[in-house]
Amino acid sequence: MKRSIVVLLIVIASQFLAGCSHLVSKAANTFGDNLSRAMLNQDDPELVRAGMPSYILLMDSFLQNEENDPAMLASAATLYASYGGVFAKEPNRAQRLTRRGREYATTAMCQSFNESCAWNGISYDEFLASLARVEARGFALYLWFYISGLYSRAQ
Repeated sequence: MKRSIVVLLIVIASQFLAGCSHLVSKAANTFGDNLSRAMLNQDDPELVRAGMPSYILLMDSFLQNEENDPAMLASAATLYASYGGVFAKEPNRAQRLTRRGREYATTAMCQSFNESCAWNGISYDEFLASLARVEARGFALYLWFYISGLYSRAQ
């Protein structure tokens, strides 16, 4: 009897912890979306420049447990590409930051749209045909993928 109660408690605890993990993941996704919107709506660019590195590190910490979550990867890609492209003054630093943004965007794209995993090895015509199959909601991610690629190569 005692053993059955212990097993039951373990099962209940594991279900509770799995539910908590899902809530934390959902909160992190919402946080990333809200953070991006708040920064875009901020009328003081210096405030955004000063605060962004902390949030970049925070998103990286969220990704430690959710490294395959396309929404979190997209939020991190947005932060890295934005900060590297707009605020990083040193060319090498800007390139490192935007390269990380592109890596996150590439992974998010691959998680969300399987065909994008092969984009680096296909012809331009094949790329355009594949791109035509990207759903409308995927274009924001594609935009950060493209922009971070421009910045990471331009430096």
